[in-house]
Amino acid sequence: MRSQRRPPETGSRQAVTAQPRIQRSSQHGSTQLTTVKQGSSSHPQCHEPMREPMNKPWNEAQKRVSKNVSVASATNERYTLAAPSSHDHDNEDEYLVDESSDSSSVYLCVLDGHDGRNAVEFVKKYLWNNHLAISRSENPEDAIQRCIRDADTEYFKNLDHLFVEKLTIQMTIPKGMKSYEAHITFPIEVARLQQLESQISGGCTAVVAVVKQDVIYVANVGDSRAILVYETSDGALQVSQLSEDHDVQNEGELKRLSKLGLDRRELKKSGRLGTQENTRSIGDYSIKGGFRDVDVISHATSEPGIAEPHVTTVEINDKTFKYLILMSDGVYKTVMLLQTAAGHDGKARNENEMVAYLVDNCVKEGGIQKAASNVLKQIDQDQYHLYQKSARKDARSPAAVANRKRDDMTLVVYQFNITH
Repeated sequence: MRSQRRPPETGSRQAVTAQPRIQRSSQHGSTQLTTVKQGSSSHPQCHEPMREPMNKPWNEAQKRVSKNVSVASATNERYTLAAPSSHDHDNEDEYLVDESSDSSSVYLCVLDGHDGRNAVEFVKKYLWNNHLAISRSENPEDAIQRCIRDADTEYFKNLDHLFVEKLTIQMTIPKGMKSYEAHITFPIEVARLQQLESQISGGCTAVVAVVKQDVIYVANVGDSRAILVYETSDGALQVSQLSEDHDVQNEGELKRLSKLGLDRRELKKSGRLGTQENTRSIGDYSIKGGFRDVDVISHATSEPGIAEPHVTTVEINDKTFKYLILMSDGVYKTVMLLQTAAGHDGKARNENEMVAYLVDNCVKEGGIQKAASNVLKQIDQDQYHLYQKSARKDARSPAAVANRKRDDMTLVVYQFNITH
């Protein structure tokens, strides 16, 4: 069974003085503001792709709940020179979008599952069943934070019967028996344990945003992002990342994990926390209740993985706000690869700039409803052509190897100041 869960660490609030006024709540909040000049020739224009993706993985929102929301999701792809592209697994991303009947509030969410769809499907249902309570709450900041924590708790409760079965089977195998001996002596039990591990493992990131009464509330765990895009007086697009990436490149997370006895240098070297890329998430038993079974993190003094969200609030105090964009990491990490191939320095801010610019161009050229889909098509097309060009020259080149496949991509765009 799972080890006793400790209460999640409560984040401290930190005020940020940049415009627009942003308030953050997490252990280590930070603000990134970057500017993109519109019309710059270094950025590609939004246009329709020259090819149709295999099996048409593009998934747009079936119900247009709002005139100023655009949603699209694209299944992962593996490119080849000779054969059609293929998918490594089913799309593990999900999204939620809803708007109140009087248009006074909008709820947006992007979930990025991993190691299967069990966690992301559970979390999607849980968040949807509770999203109205957040939108109607007098304190949405507290409600959105509590809902993410509760989703993690309820997900593990939903798995309790599997933990009981796992422990029962483990008790039938003599303690200390070698793995190969167990396979020979208890083949049925070992096979079932492997099935249980598959069902127990898995988790998802989450980024949730609520726009209500001229305030934006954003909460996230993991590396799915929320960015705010607004226009400066000189016509430039300015970008602020409202979410925080919870991974081992995050200095705040490394500090937190080092206090648990984990070596920050080893964490950065491996790029992972045990078996996971994210340090905060919903689910992921291997870095929570089951962390003692993972050698590289088993010596931690308590569960290194947590579900305490980073929370940001932004007051909508003028008409310069253009877009609120939520995206899974497959979007901005693919853009980072394209930036690197194009010779840019690859700093963390560039991918947010590029996504903002692509969204703005696609809205201007085709309107908000198709913007998210056109952005994902553009990213996919650019990477496909980059792979083809690189692989034809040298299939083992860094560019060809880095761009031979991409992850699931999900993009949600909310446009401000739309007249209904």
